[in-house]
Amino acid sequence: MKTSGWFVVLTSLPLLFLSACEWSHSADHPTVILTVEDNGRTVGLPLHANLEVVLKGNPSTGYRWQTIAINPAILQYQSTEYNPDSTDIGASGTYLFHYQATALGSSPLQLHYSDTNGLNTTLSFTVTVNVTAQ
Repeated sequence: MKTSGWFVVLTSLPLLFLSACEWSHSADHPTVILTVEDNGRTVGLPLHANLEVVLKGNPSTGYRWQTIAINPAILQYQSTEYNPDSTDIGASGTYLFHYQATALGSSPLQLHYSDTNGLNTTLSFTVTVNVTAQ
């Protein structure tokens, strides 16, 4: 089958664009990492920077970390990961919450470690995030 050169170029452009966006994102937007030691603090974050909150937990207990307070106009939730410390059944691990500063201003960021219905909270993580123009 004969293929036009234009077909190859046009179908390759989206891949080139996506790879350029990914490179730009990681190069231009720093990541600030917070842990339980930052609980209660006020944190400065440059506009468009990424924020990662790292907290220990164990979902096999029926409890999990959940974001319960955030100003989504300032700080946008991106994703959550859970990485177990081992392959043992019931092992504890680390929750990673990813956010991005999308506008200038201030946002509370509060996470609770609670049961799945949210009625019983055992731990709380709270910071105030001030997004600034670098």
